[in-house]
Amino acid sequence: MGIYVNEEDIEDLLQIDLSSSSVPDSAAVARWVDDMEAEIQARGLGSHMATDVYLDVPSGIDSVSNFDWAYNARTGNLKFDMGRGSVIPLNNIKFPVIGVTTLYKNDADVSSAPSWEALTQWDGTSASTHYMLLNSGKKSLGYALWIYDEEPLPGPKRLKMTYLYGRNVASEILSMYCTYAIAVKILMARMGSNEPDGLSMLEGGDLGSFVNRQYTERIAQYRYEMLRIEAEHFPQDIELGMEVI
Repeated sequence: MGIYVNEEDIEDLLQIDLSSSSVPDSAAVARWVDDMEAEIQARGLGSHMATDVYLDVPSGIDSVSNFDWAYNARTGNLKFDMGRGSVIPLNNIKFPVIGVTTLYKNDADVSSAPSWEALTQWDGTSASTHYMLLNSGKKSLGYALWIYDEEPLPGPKRLKMTYLYGRNVASEILSMYCTYAIAVKILMARMGSNEPDGLSMLEGGDLGSFVNRQYTERIAQYRYEMLRIEAEHFPQDIELGMEVI
């Protein structure tokens, strides 16, 4: 059904069957899942891939010294102690960056078809590498590519990069969180329907009151679990619970 949520997990949690005739029906649940997972991606909570993102190489890029560096994305300043290379600020990418997967440069004439050459990232051990991903490590400061070998020519779309971004919350955690969130929406939709599927047996009394009371208790339980996951696993500046349900 989705990246983090599947129909079977929802049915197992709620002990109900989703179908075209259920309340709510499976189509409505699928739309809620899509909305929920779009919000997760918009907040960058998981690990997401941006593929073949083109980067412009500004003219007059700084030729700078390497190692023991300090980079400020707001000013574009980068300071090193020794060596030389070129710095390309990454101003229009999605944050936070987990890592660069591939990087290519194109030195062909702008009137010719692109000719992409792969560049190799420094890993601390390999020889014949070409670049490093620089991260200031400080809030509000950003990222840059330091290309110290096979430097690209200036111009638009001279680099093509695929990279991972996000808060890197484990997919298992996001799966639990999303499943609880969708379960809450399903139970809220079922309140007033007198649909007792998945509830304990009623012996006497009013069915409608019993169903709604049971649903209310389970909604409170699932919301508690969502808040616990937020507190234990989400970055402190991310709170989704009351917005998505």
